[in-house]
Parts: sequence; structure tokens; C-alpha cells
Amino acid sequence: MVTRTVQKAYRVDAGLYEQVEDTLFKMGISVPQAITMLFKRVVMEQRLPFTPAVVKSAHQIDVEQRIGLLAERLPKTVLDLADPAEANQTLTDCSTC
Repeated sequence: MVTRTVQKAYRVDAGLYEQVEDTLFKMGISVPQAITMLFKRVVMEQRLPFTPAVVKSAHQIDVEQRIGLLAERLPKTVLDLADPAEANQTLTDCSTC
């Protein structure tokens, strides 16, 4: 059976590539072997062989914390807007609004 190969070029951060290459070397695996293994698993399983995680940035965490602080300051009662009379009464009774 004749095996065809394809040569592709991809841009990868140089520092990351060196770290991966060093780590794989310690495992006795070359970068092309690791890529081939990954590709075979993707085809076999029809998915990534790991679950990608969403990593929050410091900015996202800061925004979520600020939203949480603002939410704590909101009134604890919920107005029933289906009854306008109740909404008006609640607003008149609100001493902290």
C-alpha cells in the first residue's frame, strides 16, 4: 500500500513550538508523529480528543465582579409589571430608590 504524504506550513509561536518539541522529545515522540496521532484521533472520534476550556481574561473577570457588585445593590424585590397599581405602590414605598 502506497502512503501519500502532504507537507503544509502553519504559523506557530516560536516559544510554544520549542516547548512542545522539548516535551515531546522527552516522550520519545517527534512533532510530526504527534500531529499525525492527533489527526488520526480526530478522524476516529470525529471530535477533538480533549475538551477545550474557555479561559477568562483578567478583564472578563473584572467585569463579572463589577456586575456582581452592582447586582448586590439592586432592590431585592421584583416588581410585577402585569399589575401597574402594584408597581406604583412599590415605587412610592421605596425609601432607598
